[in-house]
Parts: sequence; structure tokens; C-alpha cells
Amino acid sequence: MSSRQVFSEQEAAEIMQWAVRLQEQSNEGENYTPGVTLQELQRIAEEAGLDPTFIEKAISNKAVVESEKGVFHFTESFERVIDGEINPDDFDLVLEEMKVSGRNQRPGAYQVGRSMTAMAWTGVSQAKVEVSARKGRTRLQVTSNAFGAYFLGLHGPLIGGIIIMALMGERGNALLGALLGGGLIAAGGVAFKWLLMKGHKAAQKLTEKLAGVIADEIEKADEAP
Repeated sequence: MSSRQVFSEQEAAEIMQWAVRLQEQSNEGENYTPGVTLQELQRIAEEAGLDPTFIEKAISNKAVVESEKGVFHFTESFERVIDGEINPDDFDLVLEEMKVSGRNQRPGAYQVGRSMTAMAWTGVSQAKVEVSARKGRTRLQVTSNAFGAYFLGLHGPLIGGIIIMALMGERGNALLGALLGGGLIAAGGVAFKWLLMKGHKAAQKLTEKLAGVIADEIEKADEAP
């Protein structure tokens, strides 16, 4: 146990996030209930000596972090927790919204118990989609990566730039080769960055879309006799 007894607000938030990850990865993760209700947030704030009304003000001012960015922003992860559990038999509906016609036709999609993982194409890049239902809630996480942006925007210019520099160097025009090849690679880098950001935005839209589908299915199931 740490000898420290007092932590800053930022440290406390990071500790809580890390503790959640550790519990999800441990054998005791099944005891974890995804998400935190407004009432729970207010209770935590009150115990920390904060006026609970400021929690609602912070939410209304959009102080909530909507995503987690990876190193160099090559990845961006969006997470939503929906009140209620989606039936695992309805995971196919989520796959349909990802333009996946069926689990057996998509090697990248698999289900283990009440959890499903799949790869989605956002139009410009790939995104990993994870859905798990337990403890009365459904957790959705969509993580966009740089795979598609690299191959669509940078891979060709990078290879072409290297070839140009090598060929021009063999002909004694190394400077010209560096200018032409370097310019091509730089243009590819700009395209990569643009596609990467576009892919992250598409992943965010996919997150909201899938969250809506899951919420609708949960509501239909609750209304069914």
C-alpha cells in the first residue's frame, strides 16, 4: 500500500481509471459494474467535500472527456455505457449497423459469452468495436486506428519517394531526388494525417450510432410482454 494519503484531483481521476482497467483485466472483473450514475457521481463528490450541484454544472458545460487518445493520436477510443443489458442474441443487429452481414462471414467478429468484438470499416480506416453486457448495463467501446489511413495515404508515397531518391541518387542527382522523393513523402504524410483525423471522427459517429441501436433494442426488450 502506498504511504501517500492525499492525492490531487487529477491524480485521483487517473487512479480511478487505472483501477477500473486493472479490475476488468483481473479474474475479479465480473464483479465490476460498467459506468457510474449521476447519483453515484454526486455521492462521490459529496464525500470528497464538493457541492454535488457542481457535478450537474460540469456535465452541462460538457466537461466530460468523450475519448481517450493514444500515442501521437494514432488511435482514439470512444466509450459509452448504456443503462440496461442488450441480449447477446441481438449482437447481430450491432454487426448489421457496422455493415457486417453475419458473424460467420466476418473472421474479425467473434463472441464470447456476453461480450462481442469485431472490426469495422469506417470509410477511411478501421475501428475495433467491443460490446459487453453485464450487471444491468451495456458497455460499448470503439477504437479507431491508423491502419487504413496509413495504407490509403502514406504507404504508396513512402515507397515511391524512397524509390525516386534511390534512382535519382544512382544517376548522380541525389539533391533532386531528395526534393522529389521528400516532397512525395511529405504529401503522403499530409494525406495520412487528414485521413487519420477523418477516421477518428467517423469512429465517433459510429459509436453514437451503435449506442443508439443498443439503447433501442434494450427499450424494445423491456417493453415486450
